[in-house]
Amino acid sequence: MEASKQQEKQSDETEVRHQAITIAPVAPEREIPPQGALEAKKAPGEENEEKSESPNSPSEPGDDADAELTIMLTQIEAYFGREASSHDLEAISFSLRHLFSRVDFLYRQALPELEQWTTHASSEKNRETVLHQQVWLHLQTVNRTLDRMAPLCHLLSDVIECLLDTLDNEEVWLRTFEEEETLLLQQVQEPTRKLEVPPTSRLTKAVSEPAASDGEIWEHSVATLMDRLLIWQEQHHKLASFLQQFAQPTLATGSLNELDTAFAILLDSAGAIFGDILPNFRLVGPDDKEEISALLFDLMQQSDQMLVQFEVTLEPLTSLLRHFAAASESS
Repeated sequence: MEASKQQEKQSDETEVRHQAITIAPVAPEREIPPQGALEAKKAPGEENEEKSESPNSPSEPGDDADAELTIMLTQIEAYFGREASSHDLEAISFSLRHLFSRVDFLYRQALPELEQWTTHASSEKNRETVLHQQVWLHLQTVNRTLDRMAPLCHLLSDVIECLLDTLDNEEVWLRTFEEEETLLLQQVQEPTRKLEVPPTSRLTKAVSEPAASDGEIWEHSVATLMDRLLIWQEQHHKLASFLQQFAQPTLATGSLNELDTAFAILLDSAGAIFGDILPNFRLVGPDDKEEISALLFDLMQQSDQMLVQFEVTLEPLTSLLRHFAAASESS
């Protein structure tokens, strides 16, 4: 009798343990669906592709170009120095750095992976439920990437307005020039203080007279970012249009065309920011406030253009998400 009770107790404990490790699937809260949840649902041949690509993939999007981007952002900060608020300089650097990262993720990973799953969904009817779920997940990834980019563009446009106000404030610039003269006088009187100035400060204060190697570093940085822009363009041109990926009678053709146009304009704006406007800051003198203002206006215009495109994508992406959520439930 006691042996049978002991066996029942052990079986109950075993059942509790089994129940304790059972986790119900939940909607992803990250941009990339958890790898563990996708392992059992890989499309045919995808494991081999991921194994061959994983050694070369960066830990975070844009990380491998972060140093080059930092050099360009330091150039912008050098034009303002103490004239602008340190918070404004941090904000413009933060927004541009993370905007680059999100654009890199969108065109190198999120959109290409979405196309892979839409291709499988149209060709493999025997796994419709799983494939519809995966398409929904990757649509969510694209949507959340855009959701992160929007506040970055808002911040970028706002901080540019603050920097433009700084350029218009003659009193601030005159006062800082006087402080600069005082600082130079102190450095002449106490030469040893030069050794205490951080390297980054020396770099920002010597924009008008860069070292001989600075030009080479700058050119390398520009070349690296231009190579990344070419990769974005190549990846985007390889993609099938949304109208081709979601060729279903139940989906509005017009809204899919709007998505294709919006992502093309977003890419153009990103190319203008990181391939044209930022490199041109190098060609402007530190005292040429009109040219600096023009570049900042161009930067704000491209940022506002991206914000418009985010609004354009909202309704079509929402419709696609609802469609595949309903398809997953009905399959």
